[in-house]
Amino acid sequence: MGFRLDAMMEIERIYPVDWMGDVGQRNIEEVLEWAKTNQYELYSSIMEEYFPKIVEPPTTRHTIGDMLIHLNQEKRIQQDHALYMQIARIGTGTDYIGVDWVRWWYQRNLTIFSNLSGLVLDSNDRIRLLIGAAHIYLVRQFLLESGVFEVESTLHYLQ
Repeated sequence: MGFRLDAMMEIERIYPVDWMGDVGQRNIEEVLEWAKTNQYELYSSIMEEYFPKIVEPPTTRHTIGDMLIHLNQEKRIQQDHALYMQIARIGTGTDYIGVDWVRWWYQRNLTIFSNLSGLVLDSNDRIRLLIGAAHIYLVRQFLLESGVFEVESTLHYLQ
């Protein structure tokens, strides 16, 4: 979709900003498996209360535009972030299993922010960021809190 939009807008160059090289840590599957074995109540809560809100089965009843509008709703963005805060609770004592993954997630989004910042050459520059909905909460927070960027929601253009 991004490539087609760029072609229509005659954009000459795109910049990959979601890249941070090889950073080792536990992946989300390992974190959830650990929780399933060691903190079953928290695991069940995450799987029953949080995942269903963000993981929806594919449907043919909605257009891509409908799905994009849904993914960019503030309530949905908040639900994504709430899931990560639940994942951060996984672990016992000083074995911060979930924090390890959430730290990586924050680092990934800070890297996206840093890469975006490097694209700004002039205070009048505009950047269109196409990124997975799960990134919206943190990338938007970092952009706004930097005091350098104004952020405009995609939802404005989709509705």
